[in-house]
Parts: sequence; structure tokens; C-alpha cells
Amino acid sequence: MKSFELFPRRFGLIPYVFLAYLALPLFHVLSESGLKRNIGFVLLVVFVVAYREAYRAVKDVSLIVWSTILFVLILALAWFYQPYNLMLAFYISNFIGWIGDARLFKRSVSVFGSVLVYCGVILIDAYGIQTGVVAFPFIIVMALTPIAVRNSAERGRLEEELDAANEQIRELSRQEERVRIARDLHDTLGHTLSLITLKSQVIQRVRNDSDRVLEEAKGIEHTSRSALKQVRELVSDMRGSSVAEELVQMQEILSAASIELKTELPEPLPDLTPLKQTIIGMCIRELATNIVRHSSASTCLVSIQKTDGSLVTSVKDNGIGMTGAHYGNGLNGIVERLALVEGTLSIEEQSGTQFKLVVPLPITTKGGDSG
Repeated sequence: MKSFELFPRRFGLIPYVFLAYLALPLFHVLSESGLKRNIGFVLLVVFVVAYREAYRAVKDVSLIVWSTILFVLILALAWFYQPYNLMLAFYISNFIGWIGDARLFKRSVSVFGSVLVYCGVILIDAYGIQTGVVAFPFIIVMALTPIAVRNSAERGRLEEELDAANEQIRELSRQEERVRIARDLHDTLGHTLSLITLKSQVIQRVRNDSDRVLEEAKGIEHTSRSALKQVRELVSDMRGSSVAEELVQMQEILSAASIELKTELPEPLPDLTPLKQTIIGMCIRELATNIVRHSSASTCLVSIQKTDGSLVTSVKDNGIGMTGAHYGNGLNGIVERLALVEGTLSIEEQSGTQFKLVVPLPITTKGGDSG
């Protein structure tokens, strides 16, 4: 069963904070007595209900309906209780700014501004020029606020579209890189491996001719060395990144999302092969993206340590955890990358989520030679 929410969670604490502005009209209602006091309570209760529904509205028509109800209630509170209750129209300024349809938005702003100015004129007529001097600057600001809110929302939407476009560009770049690698592997190694296969078949046919077998075996050795050189050249052409470089990028990504990055790193960082550096760096990059998108965390701790012949990279956040969540493309990609270097990924729930990347290190002898 879905739990009750007074306001949609995506708005955070803002709707609750704005409710504090009802303290003044509540005070004015409490200062009344009898029927007028009771009617005032009813108006405020209906105001809170309409305010909640406006936050929950998903269609322009719903926004306009609830904004209209709020405006009527505000006018009643201003006319029958205290003229400065008209300042509550700031609530409506925000909702009008959310209207998506351009024509509806322009009409709503025109009507809203016109009614506000008309109310200002009535206030001057009823309470004198001094009240108008105080109220009119606020009226002008309230009338223009929907435009500012809409511009801000439009800027946010454009930024989201830009992020989506950049992600699409990165995905196309990755696909292009895969195609390039596949093409290079086919062009550089296809012929060489075919030649090794043919020479192996020749050896099988002439196995009784030792001189010919020796000749062909030397040919296979030469060809395999050539293939190894081609692979090294191909790998060296691939764009790699170090763990240190990815941590710098992670700092920028998390900082932009107001997430504090803490690190516990050995000095100096372990000396890894370029392939392992690149794979661990790519995994750190993916985890940073996941934390920003899904964790709602405020801090992230990255630690790197050697243990039992392995390098353990731990990335821990203090977010909402992954209970009930499934591996997405990002985590599946991390598992696949780590498998290339016989590494593993484990996930633990500890006041947030902890990801552990374990990559085996080469065994070294006492003399320092790797095994």
C-alpha cells in the first residue's frame, strides 16, 4: 500500500517552508470571533488543501483550476480580514510559472497581473495611499515572478536535454570505439592467426620431416611474435586513464551534485598495468555517476588498499541504499570490465551502499620479479 505524502517528495522541504507564511493570516483569523472566526478557519483549511493539490497537479488545466481557487481564497482573506493577506498571492506566482503551454501561460500571467493591480487600486481606495505605497512594489514583484519561475524551469529543462545529448554522444563514441577496435583486431590479427593455423596444419602433414617441422615451427614463432607486437600496438593506441585521473573527475562530478568526496589512499598509489588502471578508472567513473543519480547521498568515501594479493577499491556512500533494486546496465558493465582482469564486484548495505572492486595483483618473488 502506497504511503501517504502531504507533498510530492521531489519538492523536498520547500512546500512545508512556505506554509509558515500562513501564520499571519491565521493570527488575523484568531483575532476575530464568532461566525467570522469560524469562516476564516474554513478558508485557511481549504487554502491548505488547494495548495497541496496544486503541487500534485500534472496538467496545465489542473494548475490553473487550483491556482484560481487559491486566488479566490486570498482575495476573501484580504477583503474580509486583513488587506496585507493579498501578499499570499506569491503562492500562485510559483504555480503559474509551471504552466507548460505558452498561450495558457501568457493568458494566466495577464489575468493574474491585471487582477493584482486592480486589487491594489481597491486597497488604495479603501485604506489610503499609504497602504498602496507599501503594497504596490510587492504586487509588481508577484505579477512578474511567474516569468522568472518559467525561465528558471526552461533553463533546467534545457540543461537536462543537454545532459541527455552529451550522454548520447558519449554512447555513440563508445560504440564507435568498439567498432574501431573490432576492425583493427580483424585487420591486424586476422591474417596473422590464419597464417599460424596454416603452418600448424603443415606441421601435422610433414611431422616425419624433422627439418621441415623445425622450419615451420620457427615460422610460427616469428608469426606469433609479430601478432603479440600488433596487439601491444593496438592496446597502446586505446585511450586509457589512470585511477588518479578518474578520482579527480569523480571529485568534480560529486562536487557538482553537492556530495562531499573523502579518500583514503596509499602513498603512492599502487603501480598497476595500463589495462587495470583503465578498467578500475572506468568502474570508478560509473559508480560516481550512479551515486549522483540514484543514492541521494551527501558524502562518498573512496579507499584503496592492498590485501591478500589483491587491490581492493571501496566506494561507499551514505545514501538510501539499493534494497529491492536490480543491477542496471552500469553495474553489469562494471562486472564485465572487471572480468577482463579476473576482478570481482561486491555490494554491501551499510548505512548506504558500499561497492568493492577486487582486482588480483601479480605475485612477486622475494627478488622482486613478478610471477
